[in-house]
Amino acid sequence: MKITRWNPQRPAVHNWMDEFFNKGIGNVFNDDTSALRPDVNVKETDDAFVMEVAAPGLDKSDFNIQVEDGSLTLSAEQKSEDEQKGEKYLRREFQYTSFSRSFHLPENVKVQDIEAKYIDGVLHVNVPKAQPTITQPRRIEIS
Repeated sequence: MKITRWNPQRPAVHNWMDEFFNKGIGNVFNDDTSALRPDVNVKETDDAFVMEVAAPGLDKSDFNIQVEDGSLTLSAEQKSEDEQKGEKYLRREFQYTSFSRSFHLPENVKVQDIEAKYIDGVLHVNVPKAQPTITQPRRIEIS
């Protein structure tokens, strides 16, 4: 009986199973599922929440940004069709890419002032914070 030690250059079946259950079927079979759900960085500054969405290869017209019921939804859809004709063949290829991500907005944002820009494959969304209203102390007269 030959006992083989684990070698990271030659993963064992249990490593494949771990990857399957921890990362999903797409990563196990080298299918790039990250295109279906782009990475999003969210940072908070003193004045706003800033979101950066990695979405290379899209055009700004492919994006849709909506705010509804306290949620900000970022989505994109891109369709393309390639058709080539030759003497004895016809080849047609379709490509369809889409994603949708939703984020719960805190109560202290100015929904009407949200802005977005698409620069070099990154969608930048600026969600400004509302300034807290400070009420001045006031004495109420009793009549």
